[in-house]
Amino acid sequence: MPANEFQNKDSAPGEQKSENENIEQQQSQISSHDILPSEVPLQEVAPSKIDQQSTDENTALIDLDSDKPETKPQKEDNPVILFPPETIIEGNPSDLNTPPAFISPSKPVSHSREDSMSDQEQFPQAPENEHLQSVTVQNTVREGSTYREIPALRKSAKPGPGKAASLMLNNELALVFSQRGTLHLERFEFHQALEQFQRVNELLAFQDDGKNSHGIITLSQQELKAVALRGQAVALHALGRDQEASAVIEEALALLQAYPGAELQDMPAWLENLAITLLTHAQILSDQDITLSEREYRSALEQLDALVVKLETKSLPSVRLHLSVTLNSFAELFLAQEQTTDALSLIDRAQAVLSETPQFQQVNELPEWRLQFARLQGQRGQALLIQGKLQNAIQQNGEAEKLLTTLREQFKNNDMPALSLQSALNLNNQAQIFACTSDHEQVITLLDKSARIFEELRENMNKDFGPHLWISLAKTHLQRANSELAMGKPKIAQTSCEHATTILENLRNQENITHTSVLLQTLAESLSLQGKIYALLGDTQSAMGAFDQAVNILSA
Repeated sequence: MPANEFQNKDSAPGEQKSENENIEQQQSQISSHDILPSEVPLQEVAPSKIDQQSTDENTALIDLDSDKPETKPQKEDNPVILFPPETIIEGNPSDLNTPPAFISPSKPVSHSREDSMSDQEQFPQAPENEHLQSVTVQNTVREGSTYREIPALRKSAKPGPGKAASLMLNNELALVFSQRGTLHLERFEFHQALEQFQRVNELLAFQDDGKNSHGIITLSQQELKAVALRGQAVALHALGRDQEASAVIEEALALLQAYPGAELQDMPAWLENLAITLLTHAQILSDQDITLSEREYRSALEQLDALVVKLETKSLPSVRLHLSVTLNSFAELFLAQEQTTDALSLIDRAQAVLSETPQFQQVNELPEWRLQFARLQGQRGQALLIQGKLQNAIQQNGEAEKLLTTLREQFKNNDMPALSLQSALNLNNQAQIFACTSDHEQVITLLDKSARIFEELRENMNKDFGPHLWISLAKTHLQRANSELAMGKPKIAQTSCEHATTILENLRNQENITHTSVLLQTLAESLSLQGKIYALLGDTQSAMGAFDQAVNILSA
């Protein structure tokens, strides 16, 4: 670079001196801030060598007033480039061709002979200080392409104020929403449960990065989404939207069937979730396709049985409880076909699974476990009733009622709709047994209690009082009508029957719910009873019309 870049020959001496002092100050700042950045570790050199190296460099680089003859440094064919192309140099673009000057801070620089010196003499290109060269290389590597090749972190699909942009926070928030949704299910608040599980799906909907277009990234996210979908299916089924529930539960099953590279067979919690999802699918299908429902029940039992055998005494209580519930639900299919021997076998296994739990003394105090025992006792009484063993049926049903009464007293201040529902169903089972003994006064008393429980549930649940509960309430009215008719009260029986028929026809007229076989069968039963009552009252035309409707429903 020409010397007049730093000094104008036509300038006055005073101005030249002031200019030189400014240049010296700037060069001193450059040397103290740019040459040895504090964040780069220095090379370890023995103290004696440092002193010697500093003396040699000062003499070779900047001792311009020495009386020794000047020797121009030899040009190198391949000079060392201290600033590679990718290094960013701030300043005027015209300075890019100017080689950097190495200035020792220990001695000021004299410019007295600057006019007569060549560029190389003023700014020697001799990188004798190898330490300075290594510092520049380290800075270059730090800004190199290696770090730019690291992919960017995945972020939430909806970042912003109030949104959790962190993956871990999103997962934790989704987990909380899922737990809230599960709690809403237990409280029979199905619409609120749907909202919570929908929030889970929204939180787990990540941006498409070209590799995970389905939105699922990690193993934990896939499992969490599957659990949320299962809860959503349970709520939809409770609201009578079985077609939607089937589609959602199949999506959940697809997520739980496999995960690339994961050893799922060694993950009990994952397998338990898979089994529960299979159970949910079987329950949804039980009113649509018995064959498919049976297949899913067997698959769920295989998963849970394998877990109990594999874990042995370490088997988790929740696994045994879900195994008992699966056996209990599967037994319902056999009772519907009046295969009572097979049903009783499943009920026995369901009770044994609970009783053989290693932690039985502790978990038996939990309301969910005691409610399951009561449910199994009532189901056993129902099977014995079908077999005609009335006394045994009364005994079993009485045991179930004792358990339920104790639970109601213990949790009377708690909102437990499942307990209330089981109490109403057990009263209906008791009424069936007493109807067989022709004790219709007792039947009416039991059914009145049951109807009041259903009405309380309906008032509390409002729009969450779904088709399955409406059908159970209609069956209660039908049982009462049958007993009233048997007692010689056809007019009163007609009123009870009309209550049942109205409920069932309203359900049938709703397009957004599935017309299950149970709904159609119960409606046909109600119309048939209505025809019988009309006939007794001498209205044969109305009786024939009711019978025709029943035939059309059952023949469709």
